[in-house]
Amino acid sequence: MPKPIYVYMKYIRSIKFHQKPDYCFLKDLFIDYMKEQAMEIDENNFDWIARKEQIILEKKHKIEEEKAREEAKKMTKAEKRKP
Repeated sequence: MPKPIYVYMKYIRSIKFHQKPDYCFLKDLFIDYMKEQAMEIDENNFDWIARKEQIILEKKHKIEEEKAREEAKKMTKAEKRKP
């Protein structure tokens, strides 16, 4: 287990329910570890942001497909009406 996780778990178990955690300390644990491991730190790229963007694109694609289906139905109906 990486040391920051051990320190993190030990810290959160040591504080009382009503105590406010030292978020800067906890964040720095992981940032420092990532720097030591030469990991890329991108604080603007999280899984939930990527997932949200994926969901938005999927919804847009679904709407476009529905519009195309409706348009195809209209074309089919118009062709059936022609003599």
